[in-house]
Amino acid sequence: MAQEQPRYGIVGLGRLGLAIADALRHARLELSAVVPHSATSTRAVHEVFAEVRCDMQTLPSRANRIFVTVPDDRLRDVAAALVVGKQHWVVHCSGAMDLSILASAQQLGARVGCFHPLQAFPEGSGAERFVGVTVGLDGDLEVLRELEQLASRFGARSLSLVGVDRARYHAAAVFASNYAVALMEAAVCAFADAGLPAHAAPAALLPLMEGAVAAMGTHSLVDALTGPIARGDVETVRVHVASLRHDPELLQAYVDLGRFLLRLEKPADAKARGALRSLFATASTTKQSYEH
Repeated sequence: MAQEQPRYGIVGLGRLGLAIADALRHARLELSAVVPHSATSTRAVHEVFAEVRCDMQTLPSRANRIFVTVPDDRLRDVAAALVVGKQHWVVHCSGAMDLSILASAQQLGARVGCFHPLQAFPEGSGAERFVGVTVGLDGDLEVLRELEQLASRFGARSLSLVGVDRARYHAAAVFASNYAVALMEAAVCAFADAGLPAHAAPAALLPLMEGAVAAMGTHSLVDALTGPIARGDVETVRVHVASLRHDPELLQAYVDLGRFLLRLEKPADAKARGALRSLFATASTTKQSYEH
């Protein structure tokens, strides 16, 4: 008997759900059902997906491949509301949650999996956001094989998350994405504290950040690193530390990130590395003294 053709459904049409819907259509795959789960997604359904809109009760009869793209704290309830069977797979897109959150669907016979793009999806994102990125995948061998093929159709690479500590994996993604924004916020604060207009900071500093990211794409982290720590310029770092003492949180961010740079075994001179470690340790102690 021939295997049933995949018919895709999406629960939740936020930014990621809309991007997956667009990617499915660009890949000429059948998107047969969408269930909106917010005011934003309801508007999107009325404008673009009206012909495939349905509810949770009819979704399983219209789609045998179901993406659940709702926020993490709603995943368990959505999975529990799906009346699925062995002909279905149900896939969430959470980086932090393992497959146990889909246990109710699995107990009904559905195969379960994870399809987590290591990518940000700002408003208006479409199929192009998947091109060249890595998608973390989880599931049994059959689900993994199908999800790998789907990622490839989207123009993405695959990364197996089977057996991976999902919380730590997702924390790594947060460091690389969300905390890049925190780094820029810290940079803007220091820029403004220097007496410069805060509104001018992004245009002045973003090329530095973009250059660092570009260098990491073509060099090892050690070779991509530039600046006073890479050079072993202890006095410059000492001046930075002294200038940031007025803002203990900003100082601690500088110190903590500097310590991570020292893990790269830069500067090459061991004496300079030791001096920087001592400087950072003293700065942290001083910061703590402000709090007590």
